[in-house]
Amino acid sequence: MQVNITLSNKEKRHYFLYLLGMMLITILIVSVLTLRKFPSPFGDADLHSVLVLEEKSKFDEAQKSIQKNIDSTFALIEKFDPEKNDPMKENAIDIGISDIGNAFKITAVTDKRQNGYARIANFYKMYELDKKNMHISTENVDLFKKQYDNCLINVKERAQQRNQQQ
Repeated sequence: MQVNITLSNKEKRHYFLYLLGMMLITILIVSVLTLRKFPSPFGDADLHSVLVLEEKSKFDEAQKSIQKNIDSTFALIEKFDPEKNDPMKENAIDIGISDIGNAFKITAVTDKRQNGYARIANFYKMYELDKKNMHISTENVDLFKKQYDNCLINVKERAQQRNQQQ
């Protein structure tokens, strides 16, 4: 004898939901057991990129504040005339160069671009020294020309004296 069991629509729906729930729980357990050994793709990569972006934004803000100093120091060096011995301008230039060179030594920014500011400071210092050396060289050339002219005059005078004595 065979008994035919029929289920109502409500019972079929409950049975389907029960099987669907069991399947989801089984998939979840198998997934956890299988994937627990693998590192998460959502782990440190996003955190690292966020930290890098924060560092870059800190550097950009610090760069904006130092840019005015870079421009004003360069303008001072451009206008600098070593012939006019002005210790106030030389001191302002030296302070500006020092500020540029030490701009990122206080901050905790680890951006590689900060090394460029030390190079800019070195360039400005060399530019200032070149202007001073150019002025000194020009003065020396003028002095040597005067000495040469005086020497030629003295040689001509002595030659004339000898000619007159003979």
